[in-house]
Amino acid sequence: MGNIKKSFTLAETLITLAIIGVIAALTIPTLAKKYQAAQLRSAFFVANSIVMNTSGLIVKDGVDISDLTPEEISKYFKSDNFQTKTRFDNKYKSFGDVYNASGALATQLRGEFDLPNGMIGLIIFNGYDANSRLIGIDVNGKNKKPNRYGHDVFFWYQNPITRQFEITGSMNTAKYTSTWYTKCFADDIASGANENGIGCGAKALSDPDWFNKLPK
Repeated sequence: MGNIKKSFTLAETLITLAIIGVIAALTIPTLAKKYQAAQLRSAFFVANSIVMNTSGLIVKDGVDISDLTPEEISKYFKSDNFQTKTRFDNKYKSFGDVYNASGALATQLRGEFDLPNGMIGLIIFNGYDANSRLIGIDVNGKNKKPNRYGHDVFFWYQNPITRQFEITGSMNTAKYTSTWYTKCFADDIASGANENGIGCGAKALSDPDWFNKLPK
């Protein structure tokens, strides 16, 4: 007898494709979220390194940051595109995407600047402590979402004693600054209002799974 060639019927082929489609629909969103989380985490650590290195340069120069203008501070970040600002625009949101960025942090914004790697730097003067300086970094740029505190927008606070910058939410900054900068309200979105998420930097730095747990 000759060899009998077997092949899939049309129905079998359609069923197989349907199964593949279902599996893809279930796995692709998860893979995409993990990929974005990995990107944000990597960018965040790059941003933290940039801020720490820049802080060290300023201290090494013997310059008191409180005496520098916002544009002078941006120069230390190797930026040549400083823009004066007085408020955040509506692209920035609180941690839970509930509130537009506003309130004290926004009204005290003195400028923003482009970093060479595409990140956006934010300079805030006179927060809850006199002569303070707060540096914010949008780690993936203003034109890329989520543009939310604690997701892709993080802040570093100047220690008034050492003059070094420290990530918000750290034990050291807790000695000097407002609750907004020292605690992460991510677990209680309602309590954070429009400044919820500002103090989440330390958690993002210490928790390797932080970016995988972010809400949509």
